[in-house]
This record gives sequence, structure tokens and C-alpha cells, in this order.
Amino acid sequence: MERFLTAFNRSQQHKRDEEGRSYQFAKKRLSANYSPFDIPTTEKDPGPILHVSDLSSVEKETFVTWWNGLDPFGLGVVQTDVLLSFLIGSKLSQDHLKQILSLYEGELRYTDKQFFAILRLISHAQSGRHVQRDLIAMGGKSFFFFLRFYA
Repeated sequence: MERFLTAFNRSQQHKRDEEGRSYQFAKKRLSANYSPFDIPTTEKDPGPILHVSDLSSVEKETFVTWWNGLDPFGLGVVQTDVLLSFLIGSKLSQDHLKQILSLYEGELRYTDKQFFAILRLISHAQSGRHVQRDLIAMGGKSFFFFLRFYA
């Protein structure tokens, strides 16, 4: 019986690192290459984006102001529910909004580049154009977007 206990105790001894943690813990800790504050990403298309440099001067002034209003702490992302409540002010039909947001299917958070692309698509839809991904490359016509909020 004593041999059994000795063998058992020997098998239960783990090597420790300099901080007293087992090597199993250290191995797992070193293999983790993410921060708990990282946004989980998936290998999917993020949807169309539009850089600030691609905006016209009128769009840039307006869109950046609206983005800063939605993201006052500068986190770089906006939650879906915040974005949707903002986009309802465009007075665009639900079908058009669904078409635009279907390009971003599965997104829980939106970046500023995605936000700018969405606004440009909305300005094209308000001008009577059929919503297409390719319209993002074309400059938007003058828009009468959020008169309800900014009039």
C-alpha cells in the first residue's frame, strides 16, 4: 500500500514556475494571444466600408459630427441598437434600411468606416436609387438625412 501512495504522490507533483504556478497554467497563459478586451472577430466579410478621405467635404463634416455623437467616448464602435435608433431618423422605408443593413449581416458592432458607408447608401436611397453595394464608391447627392434631429 505504501508503494501505491508513493507512486501516486510522485505522479501528482507538478513543476512550478518562478511565481509558484504550475507549468500547465503557464503553458495555457502563454498560448493565449488575446486580451480580454479584444472584440471577437470571425472570418467573414465586414461589409462595405468608406474611409473619411473618400467623403466629400459636406459629407465629411456632417458624417464625422454624427459619428462623434454616436461614439462620444471614442471607442471606435457603435452597438447595433444605437445605430438602428439613429437610422430611423432618416425617414427611409424599413425595406430600404433592411437592404442596406443586410450587407452587414451578423454585425453586432459597427465601425466609423461602416457607418460612413451606410450613410452614403442611405443618401442614395433617399435620392431614389436602388440600393447596391457599388453605390458606395459614387459620391452621394445632397442629402436631407436627419432633418428631424438637426432642424
